[in-house]
Amino acid sequence: MNSKAKYIIIILTLLLFFIFILPVIQDKFHLLKYSSQTENSISLYPVVKNNKHGFIDMKGDIVIKPQFDDASNFYEGLANVKIDAKWGYIDKTGKLVIKAQFDSADAFSEGLGHVRVQDKWGYVNKLGKLVIKPQFKNHWFDEFNEGMLRVKDKTKWGFMDVTGKMIIKPTFEDVSKYKEGVASVKVNGKWGFIDKLGNIVIQPQFSLAGDFSEGLAYVKVGKKYAFISKTGQILIKPQFTAVGFFNEGLAAVKIKGAYGYINKKGKVVIKPKYNFVGYFSEGLAPVRSFLKWGFIDKRGELVIPYQFGKFPGKFSEGLIKVGVGAIGYVYVTDPNNPLSGTLQPDYSALKYGFMNKAGQVVIKPRFSDANNFINGLAKVKIDGKWGYIDKTGEYIWNPSK
Repeated sequence: MNSKAKYIIIILTLLLFFIFILPVIQDKFHLLKYSSQTENSISLYPVVKNNKHGFIDMKGDIVIKPQFDDASNFYEGLANVKIDAKWGYIDKTGKLVIKAQFDSADAFSEGLGHVRVQDKWGYVNKLGKLVIKPQFKNHWFDEFNEGMLRVKDKTKWGFMDVTGKMIIKPTFEDVSKYKEGVASVKVNGKWGFIDKLGNIVIQPQFSLAGDFSEGLAYVKVGKKYAFISKTGQILIKPQFTAVGFFNEGLAAVKIKGAYGYINKKGKVVIKPKYNFVGYFSEGLAPVRSFLKWGFIDKRGELVIPYQFGKFPGKFSEGLIKVGVGAIGYVYVTDPNNPLSGTLQPDYSALKYGFMNKAGQVVIKPRFSDANNFINGLAKVKIDGKWGYIDKTGEYIWNPSK
């Protein structure tokens, strides 16, 4: 066989592999990445008019006139805005309550805003005082959780409180955020849990550990996953090859190569028969059979047939964003090594609309992108412009930029 034939065979093999296997590999991670965290309550919505950013109310009326170079959503009563290359914060009247002085700024969380001065990150309170001075270089955006912030000092992790005090010194190889009063920590390659004083409440003994959710956390014992209580007691014995968090009383688990769901007693309530699954939201969960996604209820009944090629996400306010159209693939290569390329899914041809829990498309797919409904409105994109629609699909703010 000559080199040209070998090259063609390799390319065809890669093509088949990525067309059929890549979506499976990618969707596998939806189970663990898909969050049940709710959106912050929003009453004002950012809009763009003549390249300036302002805010409207739920009726589409301008409340804060477009005047900023950039702006984000309101969180905890404040929104970060950009003025002449610097960032500050406004209140809901449009008043600049923290002057534009930062090189970057993110949303407020638990009373603090994440800001950057030159190449270092810190946190500012609602009075504009830097309560945690910029000191974190190359610091990714991390919100406070339950009054605690993960921080890294060279190679070790610890926790800081909202005053900037290092409550738990950086001594851990890795840590998670605090959830339900405890955080998972890694010591000598094993995971355990600490309380907010830094006391070890569950000894490091697991090869992996997830956050607590609804009173239980998954842990890996040997090659199998189990669920423990906050005392460290194993309540659901090691028996699963993959798991998700408990959400709405159920957790996704993988048994003998297929996904199903268990309750908090460890009983299988939805038989494992799916390729991949997501979390329940508003009583429904996305499940995948071969290359298509549909939705089941908590009895395991298929209430929305398999029809989505892309992971559909979650329901919000009774509606879910759905994409219709062909999913293409783009072969991305290194110019210096054509055999090093990979096929990546291309969703650019999809058009998005909204479906209700009965599986009825109530807003026709016509948008190039769309966000979930929040307080009755959804942000949608068409022809490169963003606008807002209500639940009838009518614009309350026409797409603009």
